[in-house]
Amino acid sequence: TGAWAFLAVDSEDRPHIAYVRTDTQELFYAIRNGSTWSSEKAADAVGASLFSIGLFIDDFGAAHISYLDSGTTRDVRYARKQASWSSERVATFATTGLESRTSLVVDASGTPHITVYDLGAGLHHLEKTGGAWVDEVMAPGTMATGQYPSLHLDSNDELACGYADFGAGSAKLALQVGESWTLETADDDIEKWVVSLSMDLDPDDDPYLSYYDQNDSLLKMAVKSDGVWTVETVGGGIAVASPWIAVRAEP
Repeated sequence: TGAWAFLAVDSEDRPHIAYVRTDTQELFYAIRNGSTWSSEKAADAVGASLFSIGLFIDDFGAAHISYLDSGTTRDVRYARKQASWSSERVATFATTGLESRTSLVVDASGTPHITVYDLGAGLHHLEKTGGAWVDEVMAPGTMATGQYPSLHLDSNDELACGYADFGAGSAKLALQVGESWTLETADDDIEKWVVSLSMDLDPDDDPYLSYYDQNDSLLKMAVKSDGVWTVETVGGGIAVASPWIAVRAEP
């Protein structure tokens, strides 16, 4: 039990975790109130297995979960708890890699946004508008563009998404500007593969990306400040599975 666990903390500092119960392939959700944990089933698998979870806690403390449901195809699904849990299919892809990793945010108007990597077509942005899900390719490319998306909302309620581009050997950032996307490279000094990228924004909306440079066995961080990207090595000569980064405001 507990595969693909994703942690989020709400405005009252309560931890929430979404995870897959591996023996039954069910999606579960847990929350800690005080010193007590409670958990409940959020969804059943429609296909053979569940993976690649994203979790977002909105301003009202409600949980939203994105995930992949794998059968003959791979469905992106969205689960939400109101009076009870409900789950719906968002989109279907013929194939995705495990590195597709769904990432989810809910904006100030209550609209959910999900990013996912589609093998061969790039990075997709899925948005629920007027009761229907709209699919757009936000970062088109080859089979290697869009892995490990990490989606966030900035202070203007605009989307920012870090991702890896295997083909270019780079860590990249996609920024929503009105109805379009601006793509930029944070680090292109990578000979081969970027693995397991994560991103966060600081209070000034400056992006921080952490990722593993597999070719040189380096854990790296890229930061953009005053319009300029800087890259530093966090550790070398190590193997890293899933680096994660979080930025918090100074007290």
